Amino acid sequence: VEDGEPQPNTLTPVLLPMLNEQIVPFARHVCGAPVVVADALVRCYDPAEGNEALDAHYDLTSFASVIIPLNPKECEGGLYVQSGASGETRRSIDFDRAGDALLHRFDVMHGVHVLKGKRYSLVVWLAETEAAMMQKTVPWVERERDESVHAAYLYAMDAKDGLYGVPKDEMAARQYLEFAAEYGHAISQYMLSLLLAKQGSRSEEGRWIEDERERIVKLLKLASNRGLVEAHHNLGTAFKQGYYGLQQDYDVARRYYAHAANHGYQPSIEVLEDASRWA
Repeated sequence: VEDGEPQPNTLTPVLLPMLNEQIVPFARHVCGAPVVVADALVRCYDPAEGNEALDAHYDLTSFASVIIPLNPKECEGGLYVQSGASGETRRSIDFDRAGDALLHRFDVMHGVHVLKGKRYSLVVWLAETEAAMMQKTVPWVERERDESVHAAYLYAMDAKDGLYGVPKDEMAARQYLEFAAEYGHAISQYMLSLLLAKQGSRSEEGRWIEDERERIVKLLKLASNRGLVEAHHNLGTAFKQGYYGLQQDYDVARRYYAHAANHGYQPSIEVLEDASRWA
Protein backbone atom coordinates (compact mmCIF):
# COMPACT_ATOMS: atom_id res chain seq x y z
CA VAL A 1 0.00 0.00 0.00
CA GLU A 2 1.30 3.45 -0.89
CA ASP A 3 -0.53 6.66 0.04
CA GLY A 4 -3.60 4.57 0.86
CA GLU A 5 -3.70 2.81 -2.52
CA PRO A 6 -3.06 -0.94 -2.93
CA GLN A 7 -0.11 -1.59 -5.22
CA PRO A 8 -0.14 -4.29 -7.90
CA ASN A 9 2.19 -7.11 -6.80
CA THR A 10 1.98 -10.76 -5.84
CA LEU A 11 1.64 -10.05 -2.11
CA THR A 12 -1.29 -7.64 -2.33
CA PRO A 13 -4.06 -10.26 -2.75
CA VAL A 14 -2.64 -12.19 0.22
CA LEU A 15 -1.96 -9.34 2.65
CA LEU A 16 -4.68 -6.80 1.84
CA PRO A 17 -7.56 -8.87 3.31
CA MET A 18 -5.52 -9.36 6.50
CA LEU A 19 -4.93 -5.62 6.74
CA ASN A 20 -8.58 -4.73 6.24
CA GLU A 21 -10.13 -7.53 8.30
CA GLN A 22 -7.67 -7.93 11.17
CA ILE A 23 -4.98 -5.27 11.49
CA VAL A 24 -7.10 -2.15 10.95
CA PRO A 25 -9.92 -3.21 13.34
CA PHE A 26 -7.29 -4.14 15.94
CA ALA A 27 -5.52 -0.80 15.54
CA ARG A 28 -8.77 1.18 15.70
CA HIS A 29 -9.67 -0.58 18.95
CA VAL A 30 -6.26 0.04 20.54
CA CYS A 31 -5.89 3.64 19.31
CA GLY A 32 -9.48 4.72 19.82
CA ALA A 33 -9.38 6.46 16.45
CA PRO A 34 -10.60 5.71 12.90
CA VAL A 35 -7.09 4.92 11.65
CA VAL A 36 -6.46 4.01 8.03
CA VAL A 37 -3.52 2.37 6.29
CA ALA A 38 -1.33 5.02 4.69
CA ASP A 39 1.56 2.76 3.67
CA ALA A 40 2.48 -0.89 4.10
CA LEU A 41 5.35 -3.01 2.86
CA VAL A 42 7.38 -6.12 3.57
CA ARG A 43 10.88 -5.19 4.67
CA CYS A 44 13.99 -7.37 4.73
CA TYR A 45 17.10 -6.88 6.85
CA ASP A 46 20.14 -8.95 5.96
CA PRO A 47 23.60 -8.42 7.52
CA ALA A 48 25.15 -10.26 4.59
CA GLU A 49 23.88 -7.51 2.30
CA GLY A 50 24.95 -4.68 4.59
CA ASN A 51 21.44 -3.60 5.58
CA GLU A 52 21.28 -5.09 9.05
CA ALA A 53 20.20 -1.96 10.92
CA LEU A 54 17.80 0.94 11.02
CA ASP A 55 18.90 3.64 13.46
CA ALA A 56 16.61 4.71 16.29
CA HIS A 57 13.98 7.12 14.97
CA TYR A 58 10.42 8.39 15.19
CA ASP A 59 7.91 7.65 12.44
CA LEU A 60 7.43 11.22 11.27
CA THR A 61 4.18 10.91 9.33
CA SER A 62 2.51 8.01 11.10
CA PHE A 63 0.00 8.30 13.95
CA ALA A 64 0.71 4.68 14.81
CA SER A 65 2.67 1.82 13.29
CA VAL A 66 2.25 -1.94 13.33
CA ILE A 67 5.17 -4.35 12.96
CA ILE A 68 4.49 -7.99 12.22
CA PRO A 69 7.51 -10.32 12.09
CA LEU A 70 7.30 -13.02 9.44
CA ASN A 71 10.23 -15.21 10.53
CA PRO A 72 11.24 -14.22 14.08
CA LYS A 73 12.93 -17.53 14.91
CA GLU A 74 15.15 -17.52 11.81
CA CYS A 75 17.29 -14.54 12.78
CA GLU A 76 19.08 -13.04 15.77
CA GLY A 77 18.30 -9.52 16.86
CA GLY A 78 15.58 -7.39 15.38
CA LEU A 79 13.23 -4.68 16.59
CA TYR A 80 13.99 -2.56 19.64
CA VAL A 81 12.41 0.43 21.35
CA GLN A 82 14.51 3.14 22.94
CA SER A 83 13.38 5.38 25.79
CA GLY A 84 16.28 7.85 25.72
CA ALA A 85 19.06 9.26 23.58
CA SER A 86 21.56 6.58 24.59
CA GLY A 87 21.64 3.14 23.04
CA GLU A 88 21.88 1.85 26.61
CA THR A 89 18.15 2.56 26.97
CA ARG A 90 17.25 0.13 24.21
CA ARG A 91 14.91 -2.74 24.92
CA SER A 92 14.72 -5.61 22.45
CA ILE A 93 11.27 -6.80 21.46
CA ASP A 94 11.04 -10.58 21.32
CA PHE A 95 8.31 -12.17 19.22
CA ASP A 96 7.26 -15.74 19.94
CA ARG A 97 5.92 -16.57 16.53
CA ALA A 98 5.36 -15.29 13.02
CA GLY A 99 2.23 -13.18 12.82
CA ASP A 100 2.51 -11.66 16.30
CA ALA A 101 2.01 -7.90 16.10
CA LEU A 102 3.35 -4.87 17.91
CA LEU A 103 1.60 -1.51 17.67
CA HIS A 104 3.27 1.70 18.79
CA ARG A 105 2.33 5.35 18.60
CA PHE A 106 4.25 8.11 16.87
CA ASP A 107 6.01 9.11 20.09
CA VAL A 108 7.95 5.86 20.49
CA MET A 109 11.55 5.89 19.28
CA HIS A 110 12.53 2.56 17.77
CA GLY A 111 14.92 0.87 15.40
CA VAL A 112 16.17 -2.47 14.09
CA HIS A 113 19.46 -4.30 14.49
CA VAL A 114 19.77 -7.80 13.05
CA LEU A 115 22.86 -9.70 14.18
CA LYS A 116 22.51 -12.86 12.11
CA GLY A 117 20.22 -14.23 9.42
CA LYS A 118 17.56 -12.50 7.33
CA ARG A 119 14.65 -10.78 9.03
CA TYR A 120 11.39 -10.26 7.19
CA SER A 121 8.55 -8.19 8.60
CA LEU A 122 5.34 -6.57 7.48
CA VAL A 123 5.35 -2.88 8.46
CA VAL A 124 2.13 -0.86 8.44
CA TRP A 125 2.01 2.92 8.89
CA LEU A 126 -1.36 4.30 9.99
CA ALA A 127 -2.81 7.78 9.66
CA GLU A 128 -5.23 8.89 12.36
CA THR A 129 -7.98 9.64 9.84
CA GLU A 130 -8.54 9.30 6.13
CA ALA A 131 -8.44 13.10 5.81
CA ALA A 132 -4.99 13.26 7.41
CA MET A 133 -3.75 10.54 5.10
CA MET A 134 -5.11 12.25 1.99
CA GLN A 135 -3.83 15.69 3.01
CA LYS A 136 -0.47 14.35 4.29
CA THR A 137 -0.87 16.18 7.59
CA VAL A 138 -0.05 15.23 11.20
CA PRO A 139 -2.77 16.80 13.39
CA TRP A 140 -1.87 14.50 16.29
CA VAL A 141 1.54 16.15 16.56
CA GLU A 142 0.03 19.62 16.72
CA ARG A 143 -2.60 18.45 19.21
CA GLU A 144 -0.04 17.03 21.66
CA ARG A 145 2.83 19.48 21.15
CA ASP A 146 2.17 21.33 24.42
CA GLU A 147 1.97 18.14 26.50
CA SER A 148 4.60 15.78 25.12
CA VAL A 149 8.31 16.42 24.54
CA HIS A 150 8.19 13.93 21.69
CA ALA A 151 5.34 15.77 19.95
CA ALA A 152 7.02 19.12 20.68
CA TYR A 153 10.23 17.90 19.03
CA LEU A 154 8.39 16.55 15.99
CA TYR A 155 6.36 19.75 15.64
CA ALA A 156 9.56 21.80 15.86
CA MET A 157 11.13 19.79 13.05
CA ASP A 158 8.01 20.20 10.91
CA ALA A 159 7.91 23.96 11.60
CA LYS A 160 11.63 24.33 10.84
CA ASP A 161 11.17 22.98 7.32
CA GLY A 162 7.46 23.60 6.69
CA LEU A 163 6.52 19.93 6.47
CA TYR A 164 3.29 17.90 6.72
CA GLY A 165 0.92 20.85 6.73
CA VAL A 166 2.84 22.81 9.39
CA PRO A 167 3.73 26.34 8.21
CA LYS A 168 7.44 27.07 8.03
CA ASP A 169 8.23 29.11 11.14
CA GLU A 170 11.72 29.18 12.65
CA MET A 171 10.49 30.99 15.77
CA ALA A 172 7.89 28.29 16.42
CA ALA A 173 10.55 25.65 15.85
CA ARG A 174 12.76 27.30 18.46
CA GLN A 175 9.84 27.67 20.90
CA TYR A 176 9.04 23.97 20.87
CA LEU A 177 12.65 22.87 20.92
CA GLU A 178 13.09 25.11 23.98
CA PHE A 179 10.08 23.44 25.61
CA ALA A 180 11.30 19.90 24.98
CA ALA A 181 14.91 20.75 25.83
CA GLU A 182 13.87 22.22 29.17
CA TYR A 183 12.29 18.88 30.07
CA GLY A 184 15.44 16.97 29.21
CA HIS A 185 14.72 15.71 25.69
CA ALA A 186 18.28 15.21 24.48
CA ILE A 187 17.58 15.29 20.75
CA SER A 188 15.78 18.60 21.22
CA GLN A 189 18.73 19.93 23.22
CA TYR A 190 21.03 18.95 20.37
CA MET A 191 18.79 20.34 17.62
CA LEU A 192 18.32 23.57 19.58
CA SER A 193 22.10 23.94 19.75
CA LEU A 194 22.25 23.63 15.95
CA LEU A 195 19.46 26.15 15.51
CA LEU A 196 21.14 28.63 17.87
CA ALA A 197 24.43 28.15 16.05
CA LYS A 198 22.69 28.90 12.75
CA GLN A 199 20.92 31.95 14.15
CA GLY A 200 24.00 33.14 16.05
CA SER A 201 26.16 33.22 12.95
CA ARG A 202 23.86 35.72 11.26
CA SER A 203 24.76 39.37 11.23
CA GLU A 204 25.10 42.04 8.62
CA GLU A 205 28.82 41.40 8.29
CA GLY A 206 28.70 37.67 8.87
CA ARG A 207 30.17 37.92 12.37
CA TRP A 208 28.98 35.81 15.28
CA ILE A 209 26.31 37.12 17.58
CA GLU A 210 27.97 36.40 20.91
CA ASP A 211 24.99 35.88 23.22
CA GLU A 212 24.28 32.23 22.50
CA ARG A 213 27.80 30.74 22.46
CA GLU A 214 27.80 29.57 26.07
CA ARG A 215 24.25 28.29 25.71
CA ILE A 216 25.20 26.18 22.68
CA VAL A 217 28.00 24.49 24.62
CA LYS A 218 25.72 23.95 27.62
CA LEU A 219 23.04 22.32 25.43
CA LEU A 220 25.59 20.05 23.75
CA LYS A 221 26.93 18.99 27.14
CA LEU A 222 23.41 18.28 28.43
CA ALA A 223 22.66 16.14 25.38
CA SER A 224 26.02 14.36 25.58
CA ASN A 225 25.42 13.59 29.26
CA ARG A 226 22.28 11.78 28.17
CA GLY A 227 24.30 9.69 25.74
CA LEU A 228 23.57 11.35 22.40
CA VAL A 229 26.57 10.50 20.23
CA GLU A 230 25.94 13.38 17.81
CA ALA A 231 26.38 15.80 20.71
CA HIS A 232 29.66 14.11 21.69
CA HIS A 233 30.85 14.46 18.11
CA ASN A 234 29.91 18.14 17.90
CA LEU A 235 31.65 18.87 21.20
CA GLY A 236 34.72 17.11 19.82
CA THR A 237 34.61 19.37 16.79
CA ALA A 238 34.06 22.46 18.96
CA PHE A 239 37.14 21.73 21.07
CA LYS A 240 39.19 20.66 18.05
CA GLN A 241 38.45 23.87 16.15
CA GLY A 242 37.96 26.26 19.07
CA TYR A 243 34.33 26.99 18.17
CA TYR A 244 31.74 28.79 20.34
CA GLY A 245 34.41 30.63 22.30
CA LEU A 246 36.06 27.42 23.56
CA GLN A 247 39.81 27.17 23.86
CA GLN A 248 41.20 24.75 21.31
CA ASP A 249 42.11 21.50 23.07
CA TYR A 250 42.95 18.38 21.05
CA ASP A 251 43.00 16.11 24.10
CA VAL A 252 39.46 17.03 25.12
CA ALA A 253 38.35 16.81 21.50
CA ARG A 254 39.72 13.29 21.17
CA ARG A 255 37.88 12.21 24.34
CA TYR A 256 34.55 13.38 22.96
CA TYR A 257 35.21 11.82 19.57
CA ALA A 258 36.32 8.57 21.23
CA HIS A 259 33.08 8.27 23.19
CA ALA A 260 31.02 8.63 20.02
CA ALA A 261 33.34 6.30 18.09
CA ASN A 262 33.10 3.63 20.79
CA HIS A 263 29.35 3.68 20.24
CA GLY A 264 29.76 3.18 16.51
CA TYR A 265 29.33 6.77 15.31
CA GLN A 266 31.07 6.70 11.94
CA PRO A 267 31.90 10.45 11.55
CA SER A 268 33.84 10.35 14.83
CA ILE A 269 35.63 7.18 13.79
CA GLU A 270 36.71 8.85 10.55
CA VAL A 271 38.01 11.97 12.31
CA LEU A 272 40.08 9.91 14.77
CA GLU A 273 41.53 7.72 12.04
CA ASP A 274 42.49 10.59 9.68
CA ALA A 275 45.82 11.97 10.89
CA SER A 276 45.66 14.82 8.36
CA ARG A 277 42.77 16.34 10.31
CA TRP A 278 45.02 16.76 13.34
CA ALA A 279 48.01 18.30 11.59
